[in-house]
Amino acid sequence: MTKTDRRVQRTRELLQKSLIELISERGYDAITIQDIVDRANVGRTTFYLHYNSKEELFVSCHESIVNRFR
Repeated sequence: MTKTDRRVQRTRELLQKSLIELISERGYDAITIQDIVDRANVGRTTFYLHYNSKEELFVSCHESIVNRFR
C-alpha cells in the first residue's frame, strides 16, 4: 500500500468538502467546476490533476463517506 502525499490528500479533501457544501446550498446540477475550485481556493489545473470531471469528484466523495463507516 502506497502512502498518499499529505498535500494531495489535503487538496482532495478541500475539493470534496467544497462539493458537499455546494450541493447542500445549490444542488448538484447547478454546480460548475469553477464553483468548486473557487470554494476550495485552488486552480482549475489543480482540479484536473486530481479529477477528470465533477462526476469523478462526486464518486470520490461517496467512496470517502462509505469508507468512514467501514
